[in-house]
Order: sequence, then structure tokens, then C-alpha cells
Amino acid sequence: MSKVVLEICVDGVGGAKIAEQSGADRLELCAALELGGLTPTYGTLATLREDSSIPIFVLIRPRAGDFVYSRSEISTMLKDIEICKSLGASGFVIGALDSQARLNGSVLRELVSAANGCDTTLHRAFDHCADLNNALEDAVDIGFTRILTSGGFGTVIEGQDVLERLHRQADNRIRILPGGGLLPSNVTQLLHRVPVNEVHASCKKVSLIKSEANTVSLGVLDVVSHHQTDPECVRAMVRSLDDIQV
Repeated sequence: MSKVVLEICVDGVGGAKIAEQSGADRLELCAALELGGLTPTYGTLATLREDSSIPIFVLIRPRAGDFVYSRSEISTMLKDIEICKSLGASGFVIGALDSQARLNGSVLRELVSAANGCDTTLHRAFDHCADLNNALEDAVDIGFTRILTSGGFGTVIEGQDVLERLHRQADNRIRILPGGGLLPSNVTQLLHRVPVNEVHASCKKVSLIKSEANTVSLGVLDVVSHHQTDPECVRAMVRSLDDIQV
């Protein structure tokens, strides 16, 4: 029996420190959570690595939108992995699809190879695949450590039937990391159904920031949102997981 690992997704040094101090076991570091997450700056990773004692997995995603990438975007991701690895990243969160909504095996093999022994998580591009069962087998063949997934639905609770099936199919060949709408109020329900040994949550709260009337426009909406890590949500998630052994 072991403790369930809690991974918290954060998009800055402040949120990362809150998550770690509140009991997170691992961080997924990104930028722009409001866009679904993008590759963070090297300075953010370097600053955080200086005083963080828990693993930091770095999201490698060069832009918002779909997961079908050009050769130049793939080259950027490879360089990002190389630099982030040199800065102390513990693992990488990556994904790429082809035009038929399948995992792009050739690209993903390049990215996993560049990670060179680090943990590799297939991110929720997986949930956009036309056939999740085939995609899981492809992920195993490519050499991923784990798959971050909501079971192809908007939230893990909606997708728990599929997550249960994927967990059985994985059969210890690859880890299933449930993520997407996971909360302290539903994590116990999920784990009773899908007995995985790690979970992913953002535990974020959204603050609305309204620009002053005479502020010069920077090409964004007058009212924008800013995501912040909620320490009480992280602590509540930790308390919920403390009662569960897998």
C-alpha cells in the first residue's frame, strides 16, 4: 500500500510555492493556464528549481489550439526540452497528433527520446484522439511513463467509466493519471472507482482583473482572468488523499 501522489498544475513561481507548501507531491509547470497551458519561460523554471524540493514536470506546448504541429514547432519543442532538462526539469508533459486524430508516433518518439530518461507524460491531446484504446497502446509503444486524461470527457467524473476501462487496459504497462475537473469533493469517488496511484489537479481560483478606463489597449479584452493556486483547495485535496491507500 502506498500514498496517492498529488500533482498540481501551476503557471508561475508564486503558485508553485503555494502548491508545494500546501502539500503537493509534484508540480506540472506551465504558462498561461487560461489557454490550457503553454511552455513556461526558462527563467520561471530556473527560479523555481533553486528552492523547490519536489519534482517539476514541464509542459512542452509551443502554442494554443490544436496539437498538429509544423516542423518548426517540433524543432522548438525539442530545443525547449533540451534547455529545460539542463535547468533541472524532472520530467516532461508532451503530446502531438496527426491530421487523423491519432497520436503522431514519429514526432512523439523524437520528443520522448529528447527527454532522455526523464519521466514523460502524454498530456490531454490524448483525449482528442479518435480511439482512446488504440492511443493507449500507441503510448505504451512510444515509451511514455503515464497518460494524463479525463477519459475523453470534460471532467474525470464524466469520464470515469472510460478511465476505469483504460486503467484495466494499461495493466501496469503505463500509468493512468486522471486530471480534468478533479476536486477535493470528488477525488474519493473517483479513486474508489479507478484505483490509480497518482492524480492531477489545478486547484485554481480565477480572479477577474478589469483594466482602468484610460489604460492603453494591448490588444486584449478589457476584462481578463488570472488563475491563482488556491492553497486551501490543495490542502483539502491532500486531506482527502490521506485517507486513501492504493
